[in-house]
Amino acid sequence: PRDRPASIGAVLAVFVVGTTRWTLGLAGAKEDWRGAVAAIEARARPGDRVVLDPWFNDWPVRRYLRREDLDVRTTRAVDPVTELLDCRRDRPQPGGSWWVVLSRSPRTAAAWESGVAPCAALADAASYPAGVGISVLRFESAARVGGTQ
Repeated sequence: PRDRPASIGAVLAVFVVGTTRWTLGLAGAKEDWRGAVAAIEARARPGDRVVLDPWFNDWPVRRYLRREDLDVRTTRAVDPVTELLDCRRDRPQPGGSWWVVLSRSPRTAAAWESGVAPCAALADAASYPAGVGISVLRFESAARVGGTQ
C-alpha cells in the first residue's frame, strides 16, 4: 500500500516521457532535415517554390537552406493547397518545380497531389530518412510530366 503512490508516479513518468519523445519525434528514426534540404537544393532551379507543411517545418528547413533564389512559403491556412499552389493564379515555371516538404502534417502526399492535379503532377517523392520521416514531393507542370509541353 505504501508503494502504490510511487508505482503510480513511476508509471505516470514513463507515460509523460514516452509521449513527449513520440510527439517531438525523438523515438524511432530521426528526421533528416539536412538531407531533405540538400536534396531540394541540389535539384531545384532558381524561382522554384518550396512549400512547408505544416508551418512548424519552417524553422528546420530555413536553418539548413542556403539558397536565396527559391520561393519558400509556409502553410498557415486550413487549405494550404489552394492557398500556396493555386492553379488559377500560377503554375510551375517552365522547367521548374513546386516542392512540398511534409512532416507531421495532417495532409497526405495524396491530398497535395489531388489538390494541384489541374496544373501540376507529382514527378517524384522521397523520404528522409528513407521510408520514414520527412517527405519531399516534387511537382512539375502537368503537361510536362505527361510528356507533352
